[in-house]
Amino acid sequence: MAALTRVGFELCGIDRIEIRVDPENAASLAIPRKLGFVEEGTLRGILHAPDGTPMRNDGVVFALMRGELERSPAAGARFRAFDAAGNQVA
Repeated sequence: MAALTRVGFELCGIDRIEIRVDPENAASLAIPRKLGFVEEGTLRGILHAPDGTPMRNDGVVFALMRGELERSPAAGARFRAFDAAGNQVA
């Protein structure tokens, strides 16, 4: 997740990355917290299975903004990225 966070900000140019987590999954809740994402709240009825069927009623929302990356533990993640032709881009 740390490497994907860097790719999102540095290569894709997005301004905000959001993670939604089942509030009963302690291991998954620990990941965004460890990476410095800010817990913004709980959304009711937001989580669904990959096929679109309702999975859980609630989801805890975490977010990190582009300007917060340098203070995040994710900033130190190492990665290599390649384009569709297999050429290294980072």
